Amino acid sequence: MKTIKIHGQDKKLLDVSIHQILKNINNGEHFFWGLLWLKGIGENILKLEESINKNHNGYILSWVKLEEVLNNIDSIEEILLIGDVDKFKLKRYESDTEMRISCKYIIELVDSSYWLVSSMDSNFIEGVQSLLKE
Repeated sequence: MKTIKIHGQDKKLLDVSIHQILKNINNGEHFFWGLLWLKGIGENILKLEESINKNHNGYILSWVKLEEVLNNIDSIEEILLIGDVDKFKLKRYESDTEMRISCKYIIELVDSSYWLVSSMDSNFIEGVQSLLKE
């Protein structure tokens, strides 16, 4: 498991989007995805935030539905997205460490300031790191 922290180029403006991060995942459609936390602005965002918060396991969705949901969000302030081939691993964990050990993908935006991206998929991490070099 490797975790990287992503700031904007000048650390004042975050210029990396979730779409840029997700495009580095190969075969995303083979995984289940769970939104455990979301705060943002967009179409039907309040209903989505409510659905995420009321369910103990967050909001579970397919890759196609994830893309659809993210395309309807104008701005994301905070998000916690996890992904794994085992749907039962998509849940709220007691600790971040346990979550990072259990799930293949963990993508978190903290207060619009920085991303924490964790994965056991070294190709994904390398892809995200190469994005940062650009």
